[in-house]
Amino acid sequence: DSTAPTPRSTPYAQPIPVAQSGTIRAQVFLDGKPFGNEYNQTFLFHKGLAKKVTMSPEADKGHHPASTFTLVNGVEGNAAYNDSEWFGFKGSNMQAVLDLDSIQDLHLVGINTINVKGDWIYPPKEVVFSVSDDGNTFKEVYKQTAFAQQGINKVRGHLQEVRGRYVKVQMQNFGKIPPGAAGAGNPAWLFADEFIVE
Repeated sequence: DSTAPTPRSTPYAQPIPVAQSGTIRAQVFLDGKPFGNEYNQTFLFHKGLAKKVTMSPEADKGHHPASTFTLVNGVEGNAAYNDSEWFGFKGSNMQAVLDLDSIQDLHLVGINTINVKGDWIYPPKEVVFSVSDDGNTFKEVYKQTAFAQQGINKVRGHLQEVRGRYVKVQMQNFGKIPPGAAGAGNPAWLFADEFIVE
């Protein structure tokens, strides 16, 4: 229930089903006192969770989670981008298409990106979401071109009267790092994680 664990909390005895957004917190206790660090993990429960997603191009080797499932696993990457949740693209754009299995009402689309220019990671020039009934003909439903937040930028587009089965996100890479900045002249990194559909 997202509260701090105590020796009287329900003991972990079997896998915990995730049926709603929230934070799982756990702690080992020895003689009634906390032993070691607390474990906590926040999960986002949304329509796109664990659905089939295709991505192109593939992420670069240094920032390439085990599978595209990571893009819809309900776990947001951390600001240090060291948790194997982020897909990184050096100098290239990113596109992903999510299949919801059926045509549904859509109220929100989202994805996270990072702005840490000192590490050559730039926010995208734009993020565009489109929807489709058949996976071939897509209609744009949301676009964002400003990402001023340092660190993680959570792109969220609220929709009205939108239906679809397939949701596509396209992220345009910043391009070459400008003169005077760290890594000037090199291609910028674009980072993406947790493709959210509500």
